[in-house]
Amino acid sequence: MLHVGTPGGAAVDIDPLGDFDLGLRIDVVGAALDLIDEPHPCVWITRCGPTHLTDLDQLWCPAATTALTARGFAPAFYAVTRTSWTCAFSGRTRVWSRPPQRRSRA
Repeated sequence: MLHVGTPGGAAVDIDPLGDFDLGLRIDVVGAALDLIDEPHPCVWITRCGPTHLTDLDQLWCPAATTALTARGFAPAFYAVTRTSWTCAFSGRTRVWSRPPQRRSRA
C-alpha cells in the first residue's frame, strides 16, 4: 500500500499496483497531498519482501518527489516492510527483529 501524509497523522492510502504511467502517478500523489493538511508530509510504501528498494518502489519514488517538491515540500520516500524501512534518497536502512507471536491457549 502507498501512503501519502504523515505516519501516525493524516494520510491517504493508495493501491500502488494499478496500471499508472509516471504522469498519472504524479497526479495521484499530488491529489493525495492536496487532501491532507500536514506541515511535513512524506510518501511511504508498505510491502512484504526485501529490505532494499524494489522495482515498485522505484516506480513511485520519482512521482512522490515531483509531487512533493511541486508543492514546496522536501522529497521524502520510504519503503517499509515488517522488519525494516529504507529511505530512497539516503539509502539509510533500519532493520529490526520481531519477537515471535505467542499463541494463546484456549
